[in-house]
Amino acid sequence: MNHDQTTAMLATPTRTSRAAPDVSLKEVSIVVPVFNERDCVASLMETLGNLDAQFGDRFQFDFVLVDDGSHDGSPELLREAIGDRENYRVVEHGSNRGIAAAMHTGIVHARHEIVASIDADSSYDVTLLEEMVPLLAGKVDLVTASPYHPHGAVEDVEWWRLWLSKRASWLYRQVMRSKLYCYTGCFRVYRRSRVIDLEPRNEGYVGVAELLWRLDQQGSVIVEYPAVLRKRVAGCSKMKIVSEAFRHLRLMSHIARSRLVRPLRK
Repeated sequence: MNHDQTTAMLATPTRTSRAAPDVSLKEVSIVVPVFNERDCVASLMETLGNLDAQFGDRFQFDFVLVDDGSHDGSPELLREAIGDRENYRVVEHGSNRGIAAAMHTGIVHARHEIVASIDADSSYDVTLLEEMVPLLAGKVDLVTASPYHPHGAVEDVEWWRLWLSKRASWLYRQVMRSKLYCYTGCFRVYRRSRVIDLEPRNEGYVGVAELLWRLDQQGSVIVEYPAVLRKRVAGCSKMKIVSEAFRHLRLMSHIARSRLVRPLRK
């Protein structure tokens, strides 16, 4: 089986939609939400530098680092590490708003139509972008990395984070039209024009699932790509597990009610 056949087998398109506009798949903006990640700055900059060096002949990258109100000196460290590199920018929120809000801010500031969001903690292998970006060809609006896909995996992740994410994804699968294995991951590739107006009502972690649902409502084609989720390289998770669990349940309830009264947009 060749590489193209393998990619087609692993990716999981959800349904057909309207024709997507032609777009260059060589120009890619990389959005990285950052909140109190000073311990991860060195590894993050190494990861982005390696990505640029390895695929710079194939992709033209624009890096947008969104500081979400850090108070540990993260934005200063980022600017120091960036130096005078023109394809890197730091955008700051005046206060902490949440990861979904930071992702949306990065999308707004992105220079290219193709936008990838990645985690600052190196929990995914970002070189998968080489395979995820081409999947946006045709009618696809979003490609999401999935550790819960049958061909994905999870390694050394805290049990509570894994428990919440798996349970949430299972419940979202019951109420959404797009039947995925994972709805809560931040490692994604988008068409900017399809998501720029979808500013999240939930600005924290729940907003990551909300964005996928709002695309789902519009009839977008969503593709899932298997990936390995690993324990963060440094620092600690900022998720507040109890409050986030209740927010997920509230969003699921809203989705279930909306399906009873609103037909799928074509």
